[in-house]
Amino acid sequence: MDREALIFLHIPKTAGTTLNRIIERQYSPFAIFTMDPYRIRATAERLKRLPEGRRRRLRVVRGHLFYGIHEFLPQGATYITMLHEPLARTLSAYYFILPRKKEDAGREGLKNLRAIPRPGILKGSCRSSMCAARFLLNKIVSAI
Repeated sequence: MDREALIFLHIPKTAGTTLNRIIERQYSPFAIFTMDPYRIRATAERLKRLPEGRRRRLRVVRGHLFYGIHEFLPQGATYITMLHEPLARTLSAYYFILPRKKEDAGREGLKNLRAIPRPGILKGSCRSSMCAARFLLNKIVSAI
């Protein structure tokens, strides 16, 4: 019987890049299928279309992906993920995004982030991690 594959469901800003480096040291690059975060090249559809023998040889499927990818792996799979305390994760995401927005890192940066238009959170349209981060940061700034 084939050994089960490992599926690493990478949640942004939860030390996933560190775990990805560990995976790269432990497995052959030919045994890893990395989902493209932009869903351009390495997609779930592409994984599904790989010949069964190729999918069976995969030891790791990793990336920003969804639950259910195991259905494409004939050998079965075990999911792993990394979690991060929510406030620390939010702050980590904020400081990761901040230089890309060319904003100051202090309280001014928080004020500028608050000014970014965002979907109505109470209407259930806040589905992205960025929207959730803005919501939590607004609560933090309001409490300061």
